[in-house]
Amino acid sequence: MREDLKENVKVSLQRLVPFIVSLVFILLNRIPSNLGYPNIIRPDIGCICVFYWVLYRPDLFNLFTVFVLGFISNLISTVPVGLEIISFLTIYLIVSNKFSIFNNKPFNVVWFGFSVILLFVEVLKWFILSVYHAEFISFGNLFFTILFTIACYPVVSLINESVREYLMNDEG
Repeated sequence: MREDLKENVKVSLQRLVPFIVSLVFILLNRIPSNLGYPNIIRPDIGCICVFYWVLYRPDLFNLFTVFVLGFISNLISTVPVGLEIISFLTIYLIVSNKFSIFNNKPFNVVWFGFSVILLFVEVLKWFILSVYHAEFISFGNLFFTILFTIACYPVVSLINESVREYLMNDEG
């Protein structure tokens, strides 16, 4: 009985690892920096994590997990309430409905697919922010945020891949 309980706790904690890794990425991304660029231009690490985990482990990154991650991201960001949730859920819906497009494709194809989805989501966020503020927001910050996020995708994806390999080796 005690061994079953230990095993159940271990499996439950393992299933939380992708959420925790994504949350740590989001929290680290919100640390103020003095790197010479405005703090508003940051990679959207949350979008990378949501895309990655919904694509490769949808059993661990379901709709509820994506919503909670978006809610937490929204709480620590300066954007209007619900914007991060909308962007994460949009990625979830696109990736979960078009999963077969990316199935067994090379990294470059997946990266390109992420870039297209990110472009759509960031323009959607820009539009919502423009309506919210009743004026068009500068495209400059949007452009650099998209480029910065696309450039960060391989590194964040590699870290998530390491976590996924650990989970798969430990589950099997």
